[in-house]
Amino acid sequence: MRLSLLLMLFVAGSAFAQEPRVLVETLPDAVGVGEPLRLRVTVLGPTFFPRAPEWPSFEIANAIVRLPPDSSRSTSQRIDGEMWTGVVRNYEVYPLVAAGFRLDGLTVTVTYADPQDRSPVKVDVAVPPVEFRATVPAGAETLRPYVAGEKLTLSRETDIGDRELEAGDAVVVTYTAELEGMPAMFIPPLYRDAPAEGVSAYADTPVIEDGEVAVRRETVTFVFDSGGEFVLPGAELDWWNRDAGAVDTALVAPVSVFVTGAVAAPTTEALPPYRLVATGVAGLLVLLVAYRILPPWLTRRRQAIAARKRAVLASEQWAFGQLLRALDQGDTYRTYVALTRWLERTDHGLDPRDFAMRYGDDSLVQQVDCLSTELYGDRQAHADLNGLKRGLIAAQVRSAKAAKRSSSPTLQPLNP
Repeated sequence: MRLSLLLMLFVAGSAFAQEPRVLVETLPDAVGVGEPLRLRVTVLGPTFFPRAPEWPSFEIANAIVRLPPDSSRSTSQRIDGEMWTGVVRNYEVYPLVAAGFRLDGLTVTVTYADPQDRSPVKVDVAVPPVEFRATVPAGAETLRPYVAGEKLTLSRETDIGDRELEAGDAVVVTYTAELEGMPAMFIPPLYRDAPAEGVSAYADTPVIEDGEVAVRRETVTFVFDSGGEFVLPGAELDWWNRDAGAVDTALVAPVSVFVTGAVAAPTTEALPPYRLVATGVAGLLVLLVAYRILPPWLTRRRQAIAARKRAVLASEQWAFGQLLRALDQGDTYRTYVALTRWLERTDHGLDPRDFAMRYGDDSLVQQVDCLSTELYGDRQAHADLNGLKRGLIAAQVRSAKAAKRSSSPTLQPLNP
């Protein structure tokens, strides 16, 4: 009886010793905020794995975890005199705040071949706890967000060139940040100002590029709805200069532009000729009346003209006319900007594709998709602007009829 019990304990201990194991390493144990910490997880088994391990989701509060390229590889290791095989997976952990971090309670689901009959065995293996710490240099505690590196430059490009801007024109501004020493995901938004009155701003999706130099690129289109002097915003970013060991500031100054043509010059109507007066008293009375009445009238006249001009520039009809003008000129970019601007001034609240699906046909949907792909897609496409124009005119008529029907009051029945 005692021999049988010892044999059972030996077999159970041997079976337990043959189960897969999970090893965890952190390299190093402490890093700066925004610097990568390598988390290496190794799964080892006494035999081969018929299926790949099912890795847990290493989600850590106030940290970003990602898989670098070629993050997994096979490995082998001698354990208790026998060669075990396994898989190594490397994670990169980027702390966002200065704090201590702990990750525990996770398991890896492993399927391995039974050493006796090679049948698949599926088990959940606990992942050892993971602990590390993130810090920021003294003097950088006030940075929000914390951005650090050896070099940071900001730049801005516009497509103004030598052209004179008029109301209705658009200016494309590209803000670029280049950072050495941190991934691009740590660079905050560069354009953060609200557009001034009389200007509409349309921001594209930022472009993020990693490499030896991390790049964040933001393109904003400013459309001038009226004339006057406007300021294109600059960009400013405080960051920790590791070489200097101090807080530094990267800066792009704002730039002023002048837009003409939005407000028409006041026009004065010719006054009827006055007859010569017989006396100087009558002449003085006329001058007095003109001095008291004419300037306020001109001011009101000027304000009325400016108000009508602003109303026209803010109207859906004007925006649709600008869209047709861009289509006739064959300018795909201005066409897309004018299309989105026109839809913003309608009551539909739809983006170009949804508008085409609701009030157009399959051809219009295809042309809108081609227009978007030609400008922002990663494959070749060419929009037929003539077909797009015909489809938009027909869709505009249908949408106007739908809006008219929805705004018409419903008559109550005569004999309720």
